[in-house]
Amino acid sequence: MEGFYSKDEAARILGVSVRQISNYLRDDRVRRVVQGRRVFIPKEDVERLYNGIRSQIPASPEEFQKLQTRVLDLEHSVEVLKGGLGISRRSRLRNDSELLLFRQRCVDSLSKRDWTPRKMLEMADELMRVQDAEVGTLVRKVGPAAWVPFCELATRMLSHIEADPDFPERGLELLHTRLLRGRDRFYGLIHAATKTTSALPPPQARTVERALELPIGLFESHITAYVMGTLRAPWG
Repeated sequence: MEGFYSKDEAARILGVSVRQISNYLRDDRVRRVVQGRRVFIPKEDVERLYNGIRSQIPASPEEFQKLQTRVLDLEHSVEVLKGGLGISRRSRLRNDSELLLFRQRCVDSLSKRDWTPRKMLEMADELMRVQDAEVGTLVRKVGPAAWVPFCELATRMLSHIEADPDFPERGLELLHTRLLRGRDRFYGLIHAATKTTSALPPPQARTVERALELPIGLFESHITAYVMGTLRAPWG
């Protein structure tokens, strides 16, 4: 049903059981539409609850501070590289409507149990092309957790590939590597923006970083993925 999720789909998006969805319905935390014997939930209710659940788990500022001395050299290198890469020559920035539609597609994909290799490849490519200005645009429209569905979808796709009995064969291994690089490149973009001057202001980047709950201790690899991904990105 267009504009609605089933209880199963809502449960997969939120990462909870179908029974928990029934509890949300009972407690009037989400609305319902009954069609025959099936119950559907408006997409906006699921997304509101999704954002609320994620925002309940703040990252510890102390943990991030411990890493500061370890990434100083990398941060300096990133700032120099970003200045010399000619950010203005990148592909066209997506507008508000395009970014909101992109986000909605990601949320919809979270309701799926599996994805085709083509869909996963598209997701990897999308993460590789995201620009800091686009991050800021969507955050202003949706809030600090605006980009959480993108990274969560990439993580679920990676787990889906890893669970395949044929992994790691050549095709799946390449897909896995590309998706991992896309996600880590995006993480690196956010972390670099917290330390450098870019189209995504550092205070805003820090709120996004906290919402994403970036894995502690992996900032160096994320920064490297961002730099390498930017160097390989197609120019518009």
